[in-house]
Amino acid sequence: MPKTLGIKIAGKFLREKFNLDFRTLLKIAILVVIPFLSSFVFSRFGMNPKQTLALAIFLVSITGTLFFWEIRLGITFIGVSVLLMADVLSIQEMVLFASVDVIFFLIGMMIIVQTLQDEGVFAWLLSRFIVMRNFSAVKFVFSLCVLSALCSCLLDEITAILLMAALVLEVCDFYEIDPIPYLIMTVMATNVGSAATVLGNPIGIIIASKSGLTFEDFLRVALPLSLLALLVLIGIFIVYLKKDNAKFDKSIRLYGNDTFLNRLLNVPMEPQLKRALFMFCAVIALIALHHRIEVLFGLGKNTVLIAMPLVVAGFIMISNRKRAKKHLTEDVDWWTLLFFMFLFAQAGTLKHTGATDVLANAYVNFTGQSRFGMVSTVLWMSTFCSGFLDNVVWVVSMVPVVTSLKALPLYSDKLWWALLFGGCLGGNLTMIGSTANIVAMGVLEKKGKTSIRFSKWLKIGIVVTLATTIIAWIGLTLWP
Repeated sequence: MPKTLGIKIAGKFLREKFNLDFRTLLKIAILVVIPFLSSFVFSRFGMNPKQTLALAIFLVSITGTLFFWEIRLGITFIGVSVLLMADVLSIQEMVLFASVDVIFFLIGMMIIVQTLQDEGVFAWLLSRFIVMRNFSAVKFVFSLCVLSALCSCLLDEITAILLMAALVLEVCDFYEIDPIPYLIMTVMATNVGSAATVLGNPIGIIIASKSGLTFEDFLRVALPLSLLALLVLIGIFIVYLKKDNAKFDKSIRLYGNDTFLNRLLNVPMEPQLKRALFMFCAVIALIALHHRIEVLFGLGKNTVLIAMPLVVAGFIMISNRKRAKKHLTEDVDWWTLLFFMFLFAQAGTLKHTGATDVLANAYVNFTGQSRFGMVSTVLWMSTFCSGFLDNVVWVVSMVPVVTSLKALPLYSDKLWWALLFGGCLGGNLTMIGSTANIVAMGVLEKKGKTSIRFSKWLKIGIVVTLATTIIAWIGLTLWP
């Protein structure tokens, strides 16, 4: 039987038996080819078999996550299992590399944020911030961007976009204007704000954990650059939304202005809300001061940062015993956390086998052994890749490489900031560049609105991403 005929019969069998179309078969074929191609390519870089296998498995997991997002956890399960059975990774090392400290932090914060949201804290804060006299379209643009960035850096980008998207749709429905351009603006402001603190994005806590950077370091470096990027974003959207704002102002004159938002978001200050608001302020204050507390009591770096959310989450479960189990089963996104753990384990294996040391040396040679070239490459490469990949996946893949660069004379903490800003700002490039983008589109479609066209997002996404990344680039270049 001719070879081509055998391939056709096999393809037909797979399509009929497993209901696989040509695209899916092509993606599976790419995943199968990656290990063989990797062994050929990476051996030319001088990698040994264990290094090659660790890198091949990691590439399969990354590519598989990109191709089959809905089954990404299963792919990482298989990847770690192969590393264990090939004796590239031990059970003890798997547990060590899984970054349980990051997972614990995220578990605590998920319980805290969901509890605060259930108690109406965020709705009350919105009602206090959004009320303004002589309400106008430009004022709405400015306040919406600032509030989106603020919610993102104090909470997380997902919670922030859920709150802000609901607000945008309510206001736009009342004034009968197109919500899409204002929703795009809100998402982009959320992504910019998520870089300002450790809390804004999962990649913030990942970078803080692996680099040893503190909350105060984020306030010193990331916050000022995020504010500058936010101001640039606001200026871009004031120009971009000129026609939409003119229609908005016309509707405001028609339907009224001063009292609408106050009436829309009027949330009474009840005793239960006061307690939740106090808890929110206490959590933010303790996390912000974690480095000072650690120095005062002689604790390890970021110990309080990781432990504080767990302490508060523990008190929440104790005070609400009837719902204690549901806090863990419903408020915590275990699917995502387990995916992070197994992906972290694979990334840690790259460092453990020395694969990232080889990549780091190749990277230094590529950038011409220049610190400026290294920082610039990490920033722009992360910006572009995060526009088309999940930024957490990209950052996890880059963390062991940056860690390997620590041993070189050209190493600088700026590499971590470049990775942070590339991951957060690059999310604005396309409508799939960030989890916040996807969540916002889901909210829009759920409300029965027209979905956002890829081209419509890309037009403004390119402008915003380039402008804000240039701000970060200049800032990191000039920063001592």
